Amino acid sequence: KDLQLQFALGHLPMLIHPGPEKVLVVGLGTGMTLGATSVHPGVRELVLVEIEPKVVEAARTYEELNHHVLDNDRLRVIYNDGRNFLYTTDKVFDVITADPIHPWAQGASYLYTKEYYQTALKHLSPEGVMCQWLPLYELSAADVKSVVNTFQTVFPEVMVWLTHYDAILIGSRSAIYLD
Repeated sequence: KDLQLQFALGHLPMLIHPGPEKVLVVGLGTGMTLGATSVHPGVRELVLVEIEPKVVEAARTYEELNHHVLDNDRLRVIYNDGRNFLYTTDKVFDVITADPIHPWAQGASYLYTKEYYQTALKHLSPEGVMCQWLPLYELSAADVKSVVNTFQTVFPEVMVWLTHYDAILIGSRSAIYLD
């Protein structure tokens, strides 16, 4: 279940965008989400924002599953808080996604706010895609409704992908097409 989720958070937005070249991943975890984005053809730039430097070395434990992404020449690792990075950069990305970060984890709840989504939207290319994970098994129906409604107030186009345990929200500033 966790492997599928981490891979989906990387692959889904990459497959939905018509030609992603610049990718931002917030949080490393095991590196599988970042690694999933790295295998897509056309990717020229991978930016990882990770708040805890020790996570990077720990992710090497999963190199066989994360495609040795930490050794990828296109990768730039920035040690910062994801929200702070977006507030202080002028970079624009085709895809913004995150490793599964629980909304109840200390300091992570801001990744589920309208302000965060608005900031992310400002850093998306015209066809850019934002991906957000929701742990259905840990949230009440009211919590899920609140996050989805908040996400929809910022992104004019939204897809929701569901599993038994999780939801993945995909948002875009323009129409989302699946060919």
